[in-house]
Amino acid sequence: MAAVVALLEWDWQRGIEAIQLALELDPGYVWGRQMYGQLIANQGRIEEALAEMQYVTELNPLAASPGKIDAGVLLLRLGRVDEAVRAWQRVLELEATHLTSLINYGSFQCRQGQTEAGLELLHRARAVHRETPMVVAEIAACYAGADRESEARQYLDELMAWSERDYVDPVNLAEVHLSLGDEEAAYAWLEQAVAQHAFLLAYLPHDPGFQRLHGDPRFRQLMQRVGLERALDGGTG
Repeated sequence: MAAVVALLEWDWQRGIEAIQLALELDPGYVWGRQMYGQLIANQGRIEEALAEMQYVTELNPLAASPGKIDAGVLLLRLGRVDEAVRAWQRVLELEATHLTSLINYGSFQCRQGQTEAGLELLHRARAVHRETPMVVAEIAACYAGADRESEARQYLDELMAWSERDYVDPVNLAEVHLSLGDEEAAYAWLEQAVAQHAFLLAYLPHDPGFQRLHGDPRFRQLMQRVGLERALDGGTG
């Protein structure tokens, strides 16, 4: 619980210490290992975080979901693209509806210009996880990246309507606007995310959808306010 509070309060060191204590008591605590990996990745320790994810897989090789294991994003940050793809494919072989792998692998394919293959995975995710705004955001971003603006805006409109009746993380809305080339709107939504202490800010430094902003002083300043600027320098991708 302390680690979850740390994610929301941006007290990363306290979260790391809480998880370390839990792992001393139970070294095989799968969720704790996964969370520890996420927290140290946010400190720029990408290689160590990847090792934790791989250890989680060794602890529970047949279960993708309990640990929400997805080492692909970290491998991508380290420039190990082929390994990232294999990691996503392995998880989907074990669990064809694994949400984060469908989203991250599908979005990766979209960014590689493999739009239809990427959309197939993203729509598969949506068919199973219909109450997940992130999926709608990634579908919109995929269409935008393929210069299919009208389709992208249809999904953006759906996401905006969703936000009027239920919570949508502002980071999702920022990504869609960024993919449509509207950086000012993207930054406006990121400011809302900061004001709300939005959960997805914790994953922002490793989100490939925001990679293009890493060299922007405004983005670095925003990450500094959240306490995640070190994560921007922790790997390449």
